[in-house]
Amino acid sequence: ATAITDQSAPLLLSMSNITTLRLNQTNISENTVLDVSNLGSLKSLNLLGITISNDTKIALAQLQNLEHLYLE
Repeated sequence: ATAITDQSAPLLLSMSNITTLRLNQTNISENTVLDVSNLGSLKSLNLLGITISNDTKIALAQLQNLEHLYLE
């Protein structure tokens, strides 16, 4: 529930060693969700309160390095 938006995406993408990312209750788009989900070290991603399509949910579920995915 922070002020993170799509404009924050470049900063998030620069954190190549981040393992946990809590984006719940933020104002990011589905495109940013897909971008940050591809961070190689990311093991846990919290997206509670963010509306994403079923296609994006399926794509996220197939990420091999992601151990924990929190969705509504």
